[in-house]
Amino acid sequence: MGDFVTQYRAYFDRQASRSGGSKTPLNPVPGLVWIEGAGIVGVGPDAAAARIAADIGEQTLRVMADAQSVGTFRPISEADMFDCEYWSLEQAKLGKGKPLPLRGQVVLVTGGAGAIGLATAKAFKAQGASIFLVDRDAEALAAALHILGQDHHGIAGDITVQGTPATAIDACVAKFGGLDILISNAGAAQQGDMASLPDAVLRQSFELNFFAHAAFAQAATAIFRAQNEARGIGAGQILWLNSH
Repeated sequence: MGDFVTQYRAYFDRQASRSGGSKTPLNPVPGLVWIEGAGIVGVGPDAAAARIAADIGEQTLRVMADAQSVGTFRPISEADMFDCEYWSLEQAKLGKGKPLPLRGQVVLVTGGAGAIGLATAKAFKAQGASIFLVDRDAEALAAALHILGQDHHGIAGDITVQGTPATAIDACVAKFGGLDILISNAGAAQQGDMASLPDAVLRQSFELNFFAHAAFAQAATAIFRAQNEARGIGAGQILWLNSH
């Protein structure tokens, strides 16, 4: 990664001086990486950018393979590549669009297919965050994800079952590469006379409204600490929505 960044900056310096030196450099971090055993992986500040990078990479590989099947593939010259990459109209777009404040942030919402959970997810999406929903109802989850769009994901599961919170956190990290904010929203208000409330109902209420929240907080904290050690990005955030 470091070598690529160094080489890209040198490439920019060479070609920018040729073109008058008035170009604004793009982000030198590669948008496409090759991982042995996995293949090409798109990289970007959010899921949409990473998906676009991966799509372009796959299309480029198809073009190269097609060219090789009928003859040979040769890339354009460095100067031509620079002129394409730093086309004046593309340069004019830089600085016009201010990035959304939560672009690049990954937010997990439990009870994400419910009214409050989905509304919360929409609010974070509007600020640029990538969303991962967790909900017990698979059909409702699918409908909620359809509303949010293809760059947002989730997993169905009963969060009161031991191991489900950790599984959900791991699935989020596997999909987006990390976690920044946990919205611990899932819950329910059990109704009944305390004198006659069945023990099973009371215990289930505690499993959902207390122990599941604790399990998610513990799993998320482990990820936040690992991210901090690996990347030095600081701690994440855990928010409880007590609406029940």
